[in-house]
Amino acid sequence: GSREKRKQARLKWLIRDWGVERFRADVERRLDSPLASAGKPTTDLQAGDHLGVRSQRQPGLNTVGLHIPVGRVTAEQLVELGRLASIYGQGELRLTVQQNVLIPHVADSQIRALLAEPLLRDLSEDPSPFLRSVVACTGTDYCHFSLIDTKGEALNLGRALDDRYELDRPLRIQVSGCPNACGQHRIGEIGLLGVRTRVDGEIRDAADIFADGRLGDDPRLASEVESGVLVEELPERVARQITALQAPGALRPRQIVDGSAPEPSHLLRDHRRRSAASRTDPVCSGQYRATDPTDLGSNPQGSPRQTRGSDTPRAPSEVPRTRD
Repeated sequence: GSREKRKQARLKWLIRDWGVERFRADVERRLDSPLASAGKPTTDLQAGDHLGVRSQRQPGLNTVGLHIPVGRVTAEQLVELGRLASIYGQGELRLTVQQNVLIPHVADSQIRALLAEPLLRDLSEDPSPFLRSVVACTGTDYCHFSLIDTKGEALNLGRALDDRYELDRPLRIQVSGCPNACGQHRIGEIGLLGVRTRVDGEIRDAADIFADGRLGDDPRLASEVESGVLVEELPERVARQITALQAPGALRPRQIVDGSAPEPSHLLRDHRRRSAASRTDPVCSGQYRATDPTDLGSNPQGSPRQTRGSDTPRAPSEVPRTRD
């Protein structure tokens, strides 16, 4: 890259200026030999996100994968996960690269009771397609470079889309809080880059929208399609981009019956699953709450706490952050 500009003294800037073909030709000239072309991909299969109930090699045992929305879990939920692992498994939990959690060694006879546990209302084995593949950087909670609360806004967006629309397959939504792109927003089917914008003299949280990024045999970076969209307007703007990307009819508005608001699909799934399970499994009638971490074998009763950090809206800063 340019030696005169310190921030551009990087290989990526040189390739941007030269292009791949010129860069390749120069490397071959210096090596005095041609470079081999890319080989045939051998990674035709991928392990997936490990969510849901999967049979293990051991007969009669299963691994249950639970979704951790945007990788954010509370201490109360961790204690409850430990209790469930002790009751239904062998006291073991495993984490995935997608920041989800696995409970292995669950017997066939225990699956129905485990799926009916109250904790799975929040950490579902079958989450909404709008939340299942969401990735967000740490955001303003722990990073001074971030311009918005990425995890909170990603949850708000996913839940708003799930309330309004139906989609048959998971949608990869990647959210970054600043141009450093820790959330890898340029490889998502929908990518969001946090920004701040001025509206009527007030600094507001907003995001630039990117679309049509993909990995695999034909990778490409997402292109910016809208800029400076207020976070409150993201659901409708993102839905517009999903409609353009997906096959006709893939994104469907939820049915409204008798003028009532549609019920989100994940709530309908939870209700149907637990209604069927509770008829035969009395253990699922309880609600989880904070418990003594040493008492992992108990079955606590009581109302769950309704406070979750991701649901609490963050007030925008009075002084706008600036990119370094």
